Amino acid sequence: GDKHSGVQRLAAASLGEIGDPRAVEPLLITLREDRAPLVRSAVLAALDEIGWKMPAMKTLPQPESLPAVEDKKQQLSRIWLFAVGISKYEHQNIDLAYAAKDALDFFNFMLSSGSEHIKSQRAVLLLNSQETRANIIGKFTRLMKRTMPEDLVIVYLATHGLPDPEINELNFVAYDTDLNNLLATGVSQSDIARALTYGRAMKVLIILDSCHSGQLEASIFIAKRGILVTSMNSFLSQLTEARDGVAILSASSAAELSEEGERYGGGHGAFTYFLLEALRGRADMDGNGIVTLREAYDHTYRNVAEKTEGRQHPELKGIFDNELPLMEVP
Repeated sequence: GDKHSGVQRLAAASLGEIGDPRAVEPLLITLREDRAPLVRSAVLAALDEIGWKMPAMKTLPQPESLPAVEDKKQQLSRIWLFAVGISKYEHQNIDLAYAAKDALDFFNFMLSSGSEHIKSQRAVLLLNSQETRANIIGKFTRLMKRTMPEDLVIVYLATHGLPDPEINELNFVAYDTDLNNLLATGVSQSDIARALTYGRAMKVLIILDSCHSGQLEASIFIAKRGILVTSMNSFLSQLTEARDGVAILSASSAAELSEEGERYGGGHGAFTYFLLEALRGRADMDGNGIVTLREAYDHTYRNVAEKTEGRQHPELKGIFDNELPLMEVP
């Protein structure tokens, strides 16, 4: 109702970000008034963000005849995406073949899936040299601060994961991490847990296609990825304490290493390749047009275990809703 067009645009954008269908009526009232073109554009963008479709009619409907937001859309949450993929490292020769490609392909799939629940303005992608420790922690914290309770945050990490024996914490290796000073230069589980506390989102899915090697041998790093079960249990425990509703989907279990290679879709980690296959609709076993977390996990687990001949078994842990919707199937 403000008369200043700049305030009107900001108000419309805020209502779109909140995503509450109750905002449809006041937004439409604003559209029916003689407002500036930029205001009208902001209002239309907000309506699209909420999920309301403009009916095919010459005049705008009165509030009492407004169509409801589709039930199917109400089942899925607004999604925030934070994807990290590092194949090249600054200090050590521990490069991976497909980690950055996995993160890029996962990110691009999510944004190009056709789902109205994920938008580019709620998605962050960091690859290789962009993935400094400061960038990862800073950008993830800023993203979390923008979330609302009903939102879903998906965090995808494809890099090395190493335990710090001095403090019994898992650290993810950033582009600028020095393995000789892991405590000060790595991204620790405490850093991630702290960032989660800044957000209001009650649903968080952390996807780990990460790598561990107790001997720090470059040949093992390059060929395979994985995390020791002791490190994963500590990581899971701390994140669960930081916020309820956290699910952790990891590429492998126990002391297994996670495989990558050209045989997986021309160049992928086995885990990410079959996870993407699941989200594209192969996991929709009940045919309802929605892939849930449990369906995605079951499909990924079966195929990874089979194609690696039992050498790798993905795990899903945490306190979460098994029926959490992740993706609409076109």
